[in-house]
Amino acid sequence: MISGNVEIKLPKAEQVLICCSKVGNMENGEFVLESPYLESGVNLNVLRSAVQLEKAAKRLSSYSDSGFLIETDSEGIAFLNDLEEGVYLINSFENKNQE
Repeated sequence: MISGNVEIKLPKAEQVLICCSKVGNMENGEFVLESPYLESGVNLNVLRSAVQLEKAAKRLSSYSDSGFLIETDSEGIAFLNDLEEGVYLINSFENKNQE
């Protein structure tokens, strides 16, 4: 099994919550969405511009009901380790519990 890591750096963003959800896989040379993202109507194979990617991410976010949360450290850094091969949606949220 192939796995990978992602390092996220958000300058001046201490204790920001990061949500990571696997939304798709590669099958027979094409991206295929996982359930429940299939209902979004997003076709990952036709996304070519930053505008298209942003619209797709917003649409997929509304279907996201799973994933895991991590928090940036005091330097605004978060690590996503040992991610299995796939397509991931990564969102950030303000930590409302922060003083």
